[in-house]
Amino acid sequence: MNYIVFIIRRTNDIDHILPLINKCIEKHDHIRVMSFIPRRHEDYLTNYMRCKHDIFIEYPVFDMQNIFFKIFNKFLSSIKYVLNGKFYKYINHIHYYLRKYATKKSDNKKFISAVFNNHRSDLIVMDKTNVRGNSIYKHLVQYASSNNILMIRLCHGIDMHGTEPVVDGQSDTDLFSNFYVDNCVQDFYVSQEEFKYGESSYSLEEGRTKKVSMDFFNKFTLGSMRFSREWVKKYTEIQKYDNNAYPIISANKKTILLVTSVSHWVHTDILASLINAIIDRFDVNILWKPHTRYNKIDSKISSSLKPNNIIFSYYNTPGLMDIADVTVLCGISSIGLHSVLSLSPLVVAEHTSRYKTYYSKYMAACISTSENDVLTNIENILYGDMNCYKKSNVSKLIKNVVNSGNSVNVIDSHYDLISEMIDLCNNLS
Repeated sequence: MNYIVFIIRRTNDIDHILPLINKCIEKHDHIRVMSFIPRRHEDYLTNYMRCKHDIFIEYPVFDMQNIFFKIFNKFLSSIKYVLNGKFYKYINHIHYYLRKYATKKSDNKKFISAVFNNHRSDLIVMDKTNVRGNSIYKHLVQYASSNNILMIRLCHGIDMHGTEPVVDGQSDTDLFSNFYVDNCVQDFYVSQEEFKYGESSYSLEEGRTKKVSMDFFNKFTLGSMRFSREWVKKYTEIQKYDNNAYPIISANKKTILLVTSVSHWVHTDILASLINAIIDRFDVNILWKPHTRYNKIDSKISSSLKPNNIIFSYYNTPGLMDIADVTVLCGISSIGLHSVLSLSPLVVAEHTSRYKTYYSKYMAACISTSENDVLTNIENILYGDMNCYKKSNVSKLIKNVVNSGNSVNVIDSHYDLISEMIDLCNNLS
C-alpha cells in the first residue's frame, strides 16, 4: 500500500487529478487530499469523492487563521458572488490579497511540519505551481526533501494554445515560470538525490533549488488523464453528483450551449457580437456556462447584449453538452475535448479567441473563422446532417494532445509511473 497526498488549488486541479485519485483508491492506496488555500471547494467533483469514496478535502490552512480572518474571509467569499462587473473584481482582489497576507504572515515551516508529522507520506502530488514565490509550497518542498518524500507535479490542465510542443533536448528556460509543457509529468524531488525523470529535474540543497544538468533530462509525455477515452466514458457517472439545478429549457426547441474562456482570452466585443447574431438568427434554447474560475459573465459582454432569454447555468459543462444539440466554444478552453472524445457537435469560434488553438491546428471540430462561419455551421448542424468530425483529424488531435505518450491506458500509465518512482525512492532510502 502506498501513502499518497494530493495537493489541490483550484477546481481545475481536481478535475484533472481525479482520475489518478480514483486509480489509487482502486489499488487500495491510502489517500489524503488537501488544499492550502483558505477557500473551500464544493462541486460535483468533491461530491463524487465524498459520496463514492468517502474522501474529504482537508483544509489545514484554516487552523492557522485567527477568528477575525475566518469571519472576514467568509464574508468576502459570500458577498463577491452577489456582485458583478467591476465591483466583483475589486472585492475579488481584496479577498486575494487578504488570503495572501494571512498565509504570508503565518509560520509556514511549522504549519507544514504539523500537517505531515505523524502521517506517513510516500508521495506528494500537486500541480505545477510556483514553489519559489509561494512560502507554503516552498516549505512543503523543503520538508519533502528533508524527509525523503517523493514529490511529483503535474500540469494544471491542457494548454490549448496552438503552439509547437517542446521537443527532446530543448531547454525549458525556467521550470517555475514556464507553466505548461505539453501534459508531461513535470518534476521529482527526493532528498539530495537527482532523478533522471521528468520534463525538468531539480535537486534541493540546504533548502534551495539547484538546476540539474541537461544530461539528466528524460522526457515523460503521458498525456491527459481527464480527457482520456476511459475517463470521458466514466464522466456520465461522475456528473450525476452535481447538486446544481438542472437547466429548465423548452423541449420543443433545439439547444445551443455557449462555453467561453475567461475574458482576457477572448475579444469581448467580437464575442458579444457573435452572441447577438445567434440571438437574432435562431429560435432556440441558449444555455451559457460561465467560466468555472469566476462563475460570472464579464460585464463588458453582458452589457453589450440585446434583450434575450439566455439561460445561465452552473450545472457541470459535460452534462450541459449532453443536453445541447451543438456546443459553441469561444476561447481556448480544453473542455471542448470532452465534446471531441464524445463526438458530440462542437463549433469552435476561433475568431473570438486571442490565440490560435489546437482545435484549428488539427481541424478536429467545426472550425469557424468568422461570425458568419459560426452561424452557417450551427445552421448545418441543427437543421442539416453536417458531421463535425473527420476521423483522421480527431485521431491526430488525440495522439498529439490527449494521448501524446501513445499509452494503451493514460491513467494506468500515470499510476504505473508513480508506483515505479515510489519503489525507486524506497530502494534509495
